[in-house]
Amino acid sequence: MAARKKRSSAEVDAVLEEMLVDAYGDEEQLTALAEGIGDALDFPLDVHVVGEPLSLLAVDYDGNARRGIVARCRREDGTEDVSIYRVIGARAPKRPSARARGRTIET
Repeated sequence: MAARKKRSSAEVDAVLEEMLVDAYGDEEQLTALAEGIGDALDFPLDVHVVGEPLSLLAVDYDGNARRGIVARCRREDGTEDVSIYRVIGARAPKRPSARARGRTIET
């Protein structure tokens, strides 16, 4: 597998701008982000949720803004929807700084 190129902040901003160009308000922004993330990934993916190895099957926004974007994961005894923030990829990036985590996206 080829190594992924690390994107600059400007490149990430451009991708987000493209995803969110016609998304107004939280509902539309979360829906657009879920669709963009889903389109960018090849499912299933090996991930971890709270240290447990699972397979990521899909990403969706179910209309619950408090819960946010959800990840449908499969384990041996069935499937489970969890917040995307709980999912860690097999090769997770470094944890973002507090400043980056607090950043909001506005259109």
